Amino acid sequence: RACLERWRRSSTRRDAAYRCGTCKVEFRDELSLELLRARLDAQRERGSAGALHSMSRLAVELQAQGRLAEAEPLLREALEVCRATR
Repeated sequence: RACLERWRRSSTRRDAAYRCGTCKVEFRDELSLELLRARLDAQRERGSAGALHSMSRLAVELQAQGRLAEAEPLLREALEVCRATR
């Protein structure tokens, strides 16, 4: 995971910890989740269509960690948004 540490120190992107550009491995650490939450909040504020993807992605990452109580409200909201846009 040395590439993660190097990328965190050298990248100016806010989601630098989320996906390693060298090995293409996804990281499920707290910083990555924090960055996903920040991205989702920013997209919600802007009313961005990308918010649904970020919401689903964050929920899947939380679910993969067994943090179901945090994932469930996001999954329910994503489902509501999908139903509303049909």
